[in-house]
Amino acid sequence: MKKRIVLFGVLLAALTACGKNEVAESTTEQETTVEITTEATTEATTEVTTEELNEAQKQGYDKTYIHKTDMGGNYAIPEKFNKTNEENVETGLWYEFTDSGNNIVLETWEDSKRYRKQDYLKDSKEKAGEDPNSVIEDNKVRYTGTNEEGKCFIEIDIFNENVYHFITITFDDGKQELCNEIADIVEAGSTFDKVEGVSGKVPLLLYGGVYGISDEELNTFTDEEVVEAINEIYALNGLIFEEQDLVDYFKEYTWYAPTVAATDFTNSLFDDKEKENLDKLRSRVDYTPSGVPTGGDVSAYDVETIRNKIIEHYTVSWAPEGEYEIFDTEETNSDTEYTGVMRYQMSDAEQQERIDGGGIPLANVYVCKVTVNKLTGEVTTDTGDSWFME
Repeated sequence: MKKRIVLFGVLLAALTACGKNEVAESTTEQETTVEITTEATTEATTEVTTEELNEAQKQGYDKTYIHKTDMGGNYAIPEKFNKTNEENVETGLWYEFTDSGNNIVLETWEDSKRYRKQDYLKDSKEKAGEDPNSVIEDNKVRYTGTNEEGKCFIEIDIFNENVYHFITITFDDGKQELCNEIADIVEAGSTFDKVEGVSGKVPLLLYGGVYGISDEELNTFTDEEVVEAINEIYALNGLIFEEQDLVDYFKEYTWYAPTVAATDFTNSLFDDKEKENLDKLRSRVDYTPSGVPTGGDVSAYDVETIRNKIIEHYTVSWAPEGEYEIFDTEETNSDTEYTGVMRYQMSDAEQQERIDGGGIPLANVYVCKVTVNKLTGEVTTDTGDSWFME
């Protein structure tokens, strides 16, 4: 300021005492001074702006590109991340992005399914509730934690109309602040569109074959919901329901692919966990979809009859030359289940054939362990075979 006052005094004196040339020289001196002042101001402004940048911005994470997906996710991914993996499977879309320089991994996952009767966000909100820095909203949850490998992570769970979106940033300990700032950038710049053709309806326990049903959860179901849950497990395995209203109901789910007629459906299509869950559900309501074979109630059969029916089935199915046998000493029997070990005795011709081939005749060859559900008539073996006893 003092410099400007001095210059102004010099200029005034020049205008009073001097001629035109002297005024011009003083004016030039003033212009030079103004330029110096402007340059100094610009430098000061630049310094302030730099100080206001956060760590993520300083490192260039604020420069993003929009990663669009088929399930409505438009993710603002910082350009410092390179896409390192992706997977498009029946259960959803997964993408992995890596900043190898800082050892930070950013993942996105989209899923049109829900795994439980309760909203998935309910579990996320419970986890987030333990984090004082968590953000909990009606359709969005953000929280931090540590995974099984000891890596820190920030997870943002968003349910947008009919699709779940998960954004996870995994990083080494010590980068918490930086990764929170990256999460802010991604969250603020990402948008989510409704996906046409994907139902917003909530299934009771989709993928119940992967996750078990707890007694506590089962107790929350009404009898109608138990029936619906049983139908879901059958629908997941492609049952073509005989009731058109059930076909229409499950067609609202993109995962429903009706491929197996009711009369052709067997329990061998279920995995062990699905069978376990069905048993739990049926302990509440004894229900099987219409048209699906359930066999007869064999609980009234004596053990000898059960053994003979099993032997008859395999003799007819496999047409052996020898004989099948089930020994009393290897069986167990209860009110609801019969288990026995089936063995095979070679015929004389088969034994001779082995001798002619340089082999040794085998007596009582192990075939399989047979289990009969005496309530449904279903027969299963440890080789994966399944059929119903009439």
